[in-house]
Amino acid sequence: MPIRLSSWLILFVCLYSPATYGFTTRSWDESYALANQTVALMTLDEKIEMVTGVGIFSSRCVGNIKPPSRSFSVAGTNVAIPPICFSDGPAGMRLVKQVTGFPSGINVASTFSKRLMRARGVAIGEEFRAKGMLVWPKFGSHVFLGPAMDIVRTSGYYTLF
Repeated sequence: MPIRLSSWLILFVCLYSPATYGFTTRSWDESYALANQTVALMTLDEKIEMVTGVGIFSSRCVGNIKPPSRSFSVAGTNVAIPPICFSDGPAGMRLVKQVTGFPSGINVASTFSKRLMRARGVAIGEEFRAKGMLVWPKFGSHVFLGPAMDIVRTSGYYTLF
């Protein structure tokens, strides 16, 4: 009996929690208008800060966007611009401990197996999702830029890409 009551209590709290109503569904037009209003409130330095990021050697993220130096409020809405953390790696995640070193893209491509290529991509994605919060513990990693290939055509990279 107590288990059943606690199950109903958990369900009630989940359904009627303020967090449930924290997200507002907007149309594309409304979203664009809100984005334009938010950008209009930003100074030129803040806009530049948003698109230049922090850099590869100053954090575990690769090309991340750091959080804005102040919060923005548009027409009484609570607009927040969160930081975005990018992670990359030619054969899986990099700058993270205890990850799988997957076969390079050229090795997988040489098998001509679409099933194997897809399985590799799925496995990399699953590991990224499982390890994503370890990239930058405070914010987590949001985007994985990979798997990669050697589009630079640098002969020294042939074993990795």
